[in-house]
Order: sequence, then C-alpha cells, then structure tokens
Amino acid sequence: MNGSRALSVVGNKSESAQEQAPIFDSGDGGSSNIGGMEARLAAVEISIARIDATLPTLATKADVSEVKVELHKGFGIRPSG
Repeated sequence: MNGSRALSVVGNKSESAQEQAPIFDSGDGGSSNIGGMEARLAAVEISIARIDATLPTLATKADVSEVKVELHKGFGIRPSG
C-alpha cells in the first residue's frame, strides 16, 4: 500500500440505547472514537472561548500596583521599597 495505512471500521457494540460513533482502526493497534474526540474538541473550544472572554477583564500587575498605591495613600501608609 505504498507506506500508507488503510482505515477499517470496527463494529462498536453498545449496551446502552444511545448510538455511538463508529470506532476506526488505524491499523497500528490503536482505535479511536471519532465522535468522542469531536465532542472533547468542542468542549476544549468552548473553554478557550471562555478564557479569551475573561482575560481582558482581569487586572494586570500595573492595575494591582496602582490600587496598592492608592490604598496606601488612603490609609496614610508609606509604601515599602
């Protein structure tokens, strides 16, 4: 086969009534559930979108430093260092 591996579909027996995606045998002794991988990838993409949406709202080191100076001024404390 010119160094390429053929994929063969292996039956996926399920004890539940839910239909699962077929398992593909890549020929190297490992099998993967394509539908399960897609679901996991979708969950990762959602998590990344949440992180991307949250990052701009977080305080930077400069923001925290500025608030620290303001608090010290407000309480009459001299900043150390």
